[in-house]
Amino acid sequence: MQRHMSYLQKHPSITRGRINNFTSDNQWKDVNLQAVLYDLKVSGEPHVKLEVWSAPGQERPPFSHAVKQEYRPAKVGESFGPSWTTHWFRVTASIPDSFKGKAVQFLFDTNSEAMVWSADGEPIMGLTGGGGGERHVDYLLTPSASANEPPRTFYMEMA
Repeated sequence: MQRHMSYLQKHPSITRGRINNFTSDNQWKDVNLQAVLYDLKVSGEPHVKLEVWSAPGQERPPFSHAVKQEYRPAKVGESFGPSWTTHWFRVTASIPDSFKGKAVQFLFDTNSEAMVWSADGEPIMGLTGGGGGERHVDYLLTPSASANEPPRTFYMEMA
């Protein structure tokens, strides 16, 4: 009995690469699925204030210790390391009135793992960055924004 195999099954790495080009935030992001996923975007101040504190050495400090530290301004594209070090981000997100009625997500891709923490110290969810199949870089701030939303402060632990 002859077994039939589709091109997609015969060449899975090529297929995954093509799917990745269609869905990733890469050089094709202006013409792929990313271009239509989010109809409104803001980045940087005054909408997003991003600050960081880097733990010394390879320490893994708890939330209660990390939030008491002195944070410095951070910016998108900045590198953090070396490997196996922990960096805590304090994020203050202000949702513009133009987002009224829309779901608002915070996108945070560190090409590593991160944990979202509430300002009260409750772990909310984990994030996985990079280009792999387990990529999950979005944190839902609100399913439906209202006018005059108060700023939201939360923390991200990147390790």
